[in-house]
Amino acid sequence: MMDKATREASRRAKMQARDDAGRFREERKRAKQQYKKIGAYPAKKINGQNIPYNSSGRVPAEMMAARLNQMNAEKGPLADLKRKAKKLIRRNPTPEEAAVWWEDPSCCDVEGIDDPNSDLFMTEDLRDPDSQKKIAVLAKTEKDQLKIRKDIESAFTSEQLKAMGCVTIVSTKDLGENAGATAFKTENRPSDMIYIDPECVNDKETVIHEAVHLSRLRDRSRGLLKRSVNKDRTGRTIEVTPVGRAAEEAATIIETKQRLKK
Repeated sequence: MMDKATREASRRAKMQARDDAGRFREERKRAKQQYKKIGAYPAKKINGQNIPYNSSGRVPAEMMAARLNQMNAEKGPLADLKRKAKKLIRRNPTPEEAAVWWEDPSCCDVEGIDDPNSDLFMTEDLRDPDSQKKIAVLAKTEKDQLKIRKDIESAFTSEQLKAMGCVTIVSTKDLGENAGATAFKTENRPSDMIYIDPECVNDKETVIHEAVHLSRLRDRSRGLLKRSVNKDRTGRTIEVTPVGRAAEEAATIIETKQRLKK
């Protein structure tokens, strides 16, 4: 008499596929599909490029700004903005529409991103426009963008701003209870990102605080005690312990207060 386990094994064997000779076919396990992410967004692979998209199926403007920064890291994206391309892709494109631009932003323009009318790099009214030529700002209004730029200009020297490299600053409501956040460049994030809640744009402290986090990581001229604990000796970004994160936050708060006095 077969016990319960034996009967179950026999049932499964009868259901298993066999070849023409009656032998059991090798079962193939279905691999789980891996979804690539760019920043916080899912991505679609087109022509070998992983292109992010939001819930509306469009490529997020901040990710295009970050990509523009990434592809123009040496000279800065302003050279691209000053040159009018023959082809213009409409604002808020789908991944399919943006694919050729994502691969090479110099081949065409995306409306509102790198066309001559783009407002991502409004640096004309700054004391030193060149110091922020690699900093893209996506804000609700031109007034907000200028406020953000003026605030970081007042707190950092031109050389310190240049040392931050390519940065994308985004005014967004998607921060939960946080007033701001900093996300460092990784394989899946085209450039360093600073996020600011729109309600905190005018307080000055929030953007300075997040910029200090970034400066502590990127500015190689800083002394050892003023460098981020999120970086190892080779300069790579690393994961740190809760104690390390607390130490980094404490150091950033102290430096932010000092810079606000300038």
